[in-house]
Amino acid sequence: MRRFQFAFLLILLSHSSLAQVRWDALSVLPVGPGCVHTRLVAPTVPWTMNVLEIDLRDPFIMMETVKANDRLAGYERTSSMAGRRNYPGHLVVGAVNGDFYGGSGVPINIQVAQGEILLTPSNKSTIGFDVYDSPMLKVVSFSAVVRRGAALLAINGINQTRGTDQLILFNKYFGTSTGTNIFGAEALVRPLSGWLVNDTLTCVVENVVSGIGNMTIVPGKAVLSGHGTSQTWINTNLGVGDTIKLYQRISPGLSRLKELIGGFPKIVYNGVDYVDQGFAEEGGPSHTYERHPRTGAGFSADSSKLYLFAVDGRQVISAGMTLHELATFMIGWGVYHGINFDGGGSTTMVVRGAVVNAPSDGGTERSVSNALLAASSAPVDTLNRVVLNPRGYRIYRGDTLRYILSGVDRYGNPIALTPALMQFSVSPNLGTIDQTGRFVAAMSGDSGYVRSTYTQFRDSAYVVIKSIARVLLAPQNAVTDTVRTVTFRARAFDPDGVERTVPPGQYIWSSTNPTVGTVDTVGVFRGRASGATQVIANYQGVRDTADMTIQIGVGTTVLDSMESLQRWTLTTINCDSVATTLSLQSGISTLGSKSLRVNYRFVYDPALINYIRLNTDIPVFGVPDSILLDIRADSANHRVFYYIDDDDAEQYRI
Repeated sequence: MRRFQFAFLLILLSHSSLAQVRWDALSVLPVGPGCVHTRLVAPTVPWTMNVLEIDLRDPFIMMETVKANDRLAGYERTSSMAGRRNYPGHLVVGAVNGDFYGGSGVPINIQVAQGEILLTPSNKSTIGFDVYDSPMLKVVSFSAVVRRGAALLAINGINQTRGTDQLILFNKYFGTSTGTNIFGAEALVRPLSGWLVNDTLTCVVENVVSGIGNMTIVPGKAVLSGHGTSQTWINTNLGVGDTIKLYQRISPGLSRLKELIGGFPKIVYNGVDYVDQGFAEEGGPSHTYERHPRTGAGFSADSSKLYLFAVDGRQVISAGMTLHELATFMIGWGVYHGINFDGGGSTTMVVRGAVVNAPSDGGTERSVSNALLAASSAPVDTLNRVVLNPRGYRIYRGDTLRYILSGVDRYGNPIALTPALMQFSVSPNLGTIDQTGRFVAAMSGDSGYVRSTYTQFRDSAYVVIKSIARVLLAPQNAVTDTVRTVTFRARAFDPDGVERTVPPGQYIWSSTNPTVGTVDTVGVFRGRASGATQVIANYQGVRDTADMTIQIGVGTTVLDSMESLQRWTLTTINCDSVATTLSLQSGISTLGSKSLRVNYRFVYDPALINYIRLNTDIPVFGVPDSILLDIRADSANHRVFYYIDDDDAEQYRI
C-alpha cells in the first residue's frame, strides 16, 4: 500500500519562507481497522507532526465526539475522554482535542454527540458524520419542532435558560435537572430508536408536570420545558403515554446526522488553501498567521478517508505552524475539505490510549472542552504482519538509530512479539545492525533497505545515509595586505540543509594564486604580494570558493561617491515604513554631482528611539585610521554612527 512504501514526504509550502520541506517518517504503523498512525519530523524547520489516517468506509470504524465530563460546561483531558469511551466491542483507536471553548469549558460552537445536540451553533465551521460515517464540513444553522397529531410547536433552544413563551429541550449534557422555576410545564420524553439529527424521531411521553419546575433529566431521555404559550401547549397536547414526533434540523447537513463538532476556520476547501477566506468569513482566530501548535481534521475528495493532524509547537523540537502551513500540509495528504481545531497548549493526539504528541504546556496534557475520536468494534485476531520502523529515514553518516519491529493482526490491533525471534539485517555499505535493532550508519553516503524477519513474516524499511552536500566559506570577499591575516571559516551542510560539524583541519585548503597569498591547513590566509586570488575549502570533493584581494597602499581611497543606489539598502526601526524612502539627490555632492537622500517620518512615541540605517558592503583593506562621511541634514538634530564588520564578522559601532 502507498503509505507503507514512501521513504520520505516532500511537501511544497507556498506560504512558507522555505521553498520545500523534507519530512522523515519516524513511524508508520497500523493501529486499527483501516487506521494508520504516522509520526513525521522535518528537522530543518523544525517540525514534528502526527497524522492519523482513518478509512471511513471500514465497517468496524465509528466516528464520535465526546464532551468533557459529559457536561456542557466542563474540562477534561483528551486521553481521559478517550479512555471513558473504551468498553467491550468499542475500542478508541485515536482521538484529538476539538473545538475552542470559553471560560467554563462550554465549546464556542455546536456539538452533537451520539445524536444528542449539546448547544445551538455559532457562525463558524463544523465537521460532522452521519450514521454511516459519511463526513460533512459546513457552517450550520439550527431549528427544531415537536408535533402531537396536528399540534405543532417550535423548539427555541437546547440546554439554555428558558425565556418568555419559549420551549427549550434539555438533555443529560445540561446536568441532572433543568434548573427551571415553577412558572412553566415540563415533559419527560424518551426516543424509541435513539437520538438523531435531521431525522424524524418518535418519542414517548413518560411524565408531564406543571407549576413545579426543575425536572430531573434522565440520561438517554430529554425534557421539553415550556413557559407561557409553550406551557399552555404542553398542558393542552401532551399526556403520559402519548407518542410525539420530534425533528431537530441542522442545515445544511447530512440526513441522520449523528456526530458534529465545531472548529474554525475552514482552512481547506475543494482541495485548495482557504485560510484567508476562512479567516475573513469566520473572524479569526487571531493567531492564524503565527506559528503555534495546531490540531486539524479533514477528509478526502471522495469522503472515504479522514485525516487527523497534531503538530507540536513552542518547543525546540517543533516550531509550530501557521494555518497556511497546516493547510498546505493537509492538502499534501489528500485533504479536500479541512478545518482547524483548538491548538496551542490544547493540541493533543491520543492513539490507543497513549498521548503521541508533545503538548506545549511543559509536556503536560491540558484539560479541554471536547474531542473527536475514532472507535473500533473489530475483534482481536492472531498475528497477520510485522512492521519495521522508522519506515523511511535519512540519517547522517556514523549516527545511530533504533529500529522497532511491531506486530499487528488483520484489524490493526497490536500483537506482542518475542524479541528472541526478531532478526535484522542490512547491506554492509549502509552500516551495521545488531539483533536489538540498533543501527550504525556507514561513513559514506548511500541508500538501501534495512530488513527484518519474524518467523515467516518479513518487512523492510528504506534508509538514506547522508554525507556533506554543501560547503559555505566565509568571508566570501575579503581584502587585506601583506601584514594582516584573514581567517576563513567553512561550514558544512548535509543534503537536507542541516549543518554538520567538520573541524577546519579536515578541509583541504588551497589558493589559486600562491604568489599573491597562501592559506594554511586550518584556513588562515597570508598575503604575499598585491593582486587577487581565490581561496578554496574542499571536503571530500565538496567545495566552496572565496575571493581574496591583496592591496598594499597609502593615502586616501574613495569607497563610494554615492552616485548610485545600487549598493545601498535602507532599514528602519520605529519609523513609518511607507513615508521613509531612499533616493538620489542631484546638485548636492562632495564628489560627482549627486548624493543619497533619505526622506523619513518617525513613529511618534517619546518612549521609543528611532533609527534609520543605510547598509552597504564595501571591502576595506588593511586597518584604516579613519573613514569619512559627509552628511547634510535639515534643521533637526541627528546622531550618526558607523557599524563596521571585521573579517571575523564581528561588528563595531563608531
